[in-house]
Amino acid sequence: MAKCHIQLVKLAKPCIILNFDLKSYVFNVSEGFQRYLSDYSIKTKMSTQIFFTNLNATYINGIIGLLLTLNFDKQIDGTKIYGPSGLCQLFSAFRYSEIGGKSINSLSCHEFQGKNLIYQKKDQYYQEIFEGNIYPVLNGLKLVKYEEQESLQMYTDEYVEIVPIIHKNNNISYIIKTKKIKGSVSTEKLQLLKLTNIQKKELFQNHQIQLGDQIYPEAYFREPDVEEQGILVLDIIDDLDLSQIDFPNNLRCILHINDPKTEIYLNFLNKVNVDHILCNQEVQNEYSDSIPKTKFICNYLNSKYPFNFPSFSNNYSIQNNRYIQFQANYHYILHPLNKRGFQMMAPQMIGQTSQIKEINYQQTPIRQYKSEILLQFLGTASMRPNKYRNVSGILVKQFNSAILLDCGEGTFHQLQSQNNFDFNQKILIWISHVHCDHNLGIASFLQNCSNVYFLVPQIMIPWIVQLIEFYQIKHTCYLCYIPFDNYNLEQEFAIQNAKVQKFNEIKLQQLQELFNIQLEYVNVDHCPQAYGLRINFRDGSSISYSGDTRPCQQFIQLSKNVDLMIHEATFTDDLQKNAISRKHSTVGEAVESAILANAKTLILTHFSQRYCRTGSCQQQKIESNQIQSTINNETYEQYLNTKTVIALDFLSGLLDEYPNLVELSQHLQQLIES
Repeated sequence: MAKCHIQLVKLAKPCIILNFDLKSYVFNVSEGFQRYLSDYSIKTKMSTQIFFTNLNATYINGIIGLLLTLNFDKQIDGTKIYGPSGLCQLFSAFRYSEIGGKSINSLSCHEFQGKNLIYQKKDQYYQEIFEGNIYPVLNGLKLVKYEEQESLQMYTDEYVEIVPIIHKNNNISYIIKTKKIKGSVSTEKLQLLKLTNIQKKELFQNHQIQLGDQIYPEAYFREPDVEEQGILVLDIIDDLDLSQIDFPNNLRCILHINDPKTEIYLNFLNKVNVDHILCNQEVQNEYSDSIPKTKFICNYLNSKYPFNFPSFSNNYSIQNNRYIQFQANYHYILHPLNKRGFQMMAPQMIGQTSQIKEINYQQTPIRQYKSEILLQFLGTASMRPNKYRNVSGILVKQFNSAILLDCGEGTFHQLQSQNNFDFNQKILIWISHVHCDHNLGIASFLQNCSNVYFLVPQIMIPWIVQLIEFYQIKHTCYLCYIPFDNYNLEQEFAIQNAKVQKFNEIKLQQLQELFNIQLEYVNVDHCPQAYGLRINFRDGSSISYSGDTRPCQQFIQLSKNVDLMIHEATFTDDLQKNAISRKHSTVGEAVESAILANAKTLILTHFSQRYCRTGSCQQQKIESNQIQSTINNETYEQYLNTKTVIALDFLSGLLDEYPNLVELSQHLQQLIES
C-alpha cells in the first residue's frame, strides 16, 4: 500500500519532511538537522529533493553538513536543491571552498525564477590535483556551470507537483499537490476468489482474468484510486503574503513555519477549514524529555553531579485543541486515507531509546578551586554528530569573554540551550583546520553575535568572507589568520574561485591584548594548514589543544608542562592503521604525547563514531608494543588511570578542577547501555 506522511523537525526554524515510500522532500535544513535524524532514527532516501523557504541562516545552516554526509554515505546522486533567488551564490562558494565542496560531483541548485547551477565533474587533471592534496591556482578550471535554460517556475515528478509562491521579502511558500495514487490491491478479494500465484501474475500482466464464464478486470481487485491531495507550506513574514495564497484542490493541511500572531493571520486560520499544523509550537508528551538524547543524559548527570553538568528544561506551548502542534515521535498521515491525521508513529518507526545505567560513583566533597576559567565540552565526536555526541567544540569561559576551540555544527545550539551564555560578550573562535566537523557552526555566531573575533588558518578566510556576504551580516566581526608559506592570501581567494574582498583584519597581538591571554600555535600532522594551540592565561595556568593530528613533536613541545592538554583520540590502539592512514591519533598515542609533554592532566576527545556511546577507552587493555611506545607500560597505565579525563558532551569544570574529574569520567564510560 502506498504511504505518504509528514514529519516535523523542530530546530531554530521548523523543518518539514514529506515522505513517500521511495522518495523524500525536505523543506528547510536548520543547523542540527543531522543530529535530529540520528535522534529520531530517520533514514534519508536517495534523490532527496530539498526546498528552502528563506535564505536566513536559521533556515539553511544545516545544509552543508547534510550534503557532505549524503556524499560520504553515497546517497547524494539525484539530490537537488531549490529555493529563493540568491541560493546559487552559497552553493557556488561551497563548491570551490576547501571545507568539502570539491568532493561532491553530483548536485544541482535551482532558484525559482532565477539561476540554475550544476556541479561539474572534475576532469583528470583536477582529480590528480585534488587527490594529491595540492592547492595550485585553478587556471580557469570550472567546477560549476550556470545553465542557460529557462528559469524554473515549478517542480514536478512522479509523486508531486510543487509550486512556489514568491513573496516580496524573497521568502517562499509552497503549494504541494500529490499526484493521483493508484488504488492498492485488495488481498481480501484475491483470497475470496482463491487466485493462485500464476493467476495473479496473469491478472496484473493482462489487467484482467477470466474465471469460468466471468471476466474480472484488474480494477475489481483494487481499492479506489486516491485523488490528488493538497498541502500548503507557509512562510509568512508579512500579512500581505497571505493575499498571494492560492488554495489547491483537496487541500488537507497547512503547515505554518512561523507562529500566527497578528489579527489578520489569526483570522486566516479561522476562515480556512483544514488541519492547521503550527510547526514552531511544541506540546509535551511521553517522549519529550528523552529526546534529544544528550539533554536527557545531561539532566540525569546533573541530578548526580550538578557542578559538572548543566540541566535543561524545554519551553512547551499550551495545548491548543483547535490546531495541531509539534509532538515528539508524531507524524501527519496523508495516505492511506483511513489513517489520515496527526498521530503517534508506529513502534518500528520510533528510534530506540538506550537505557541509562545507574552510576553509583560518589564524588569527594567539594574542594576549594582557585581558577576562574571554566572549560566545557560542547562536542566530542569526530566527523558527524550522533545521538550522544556533537562534533568538535570546546568553550573556555573567562570573566568577561569566551573562547571557542573549534566550532562544529550545532555548537551555537549547545550553548543557547543552557540559557546562561552571554552572546553579546567578546567571543574568540579558534578554528584548528578546514575540515567541516570543526567549523560549520560559525555561521550561527556570525548572525547572532555582535562581538566575534576569529583566529583561523588562511585557507578559511575566503569561505568566511563569502558567508558574511551571503548572509548580509551587518555587524562587524574581526578576522586574524595564520599565513601559509606556500602562497599568499590573494592566491587563496583565487584557488577558491572567490572575489578578493576587504575584511576587518586584526593582528594576533591585538587579539592577545583584547582577551588578556597569550596564544601560541604550531603546525600539526593532519592536513595542510592544520594547527595546534596553546593558551597561557593571566593567572599563570595554561591549556593546549591538538585539533586533529597524528602524534607530533611540535605539539608535544608546545604543550610542555601545560596544566591541561586536550588531545584527539579518534581511534583505539587496535585501529592504529586507521589512525595512520587518516592522520588521527589513538588513545595510546595521545597518552604518550601527554607524558612526553609532562602535561599535568590529559583530556581525550574527538571520538570515532564507533564509540558514540562511550569514550574510546572503554574496557581498553593497552600494551605498549601496540603503539611502539617509548614509555614503559607501568608509567603509561598510571597516567591513563590517574591523569586522563575522557570527555563527554557538556562535561564542565574549572581548570584546576579537571584533575579531580579523572575518576568520574572513567565511571561515565559505562553510562549508556546498548
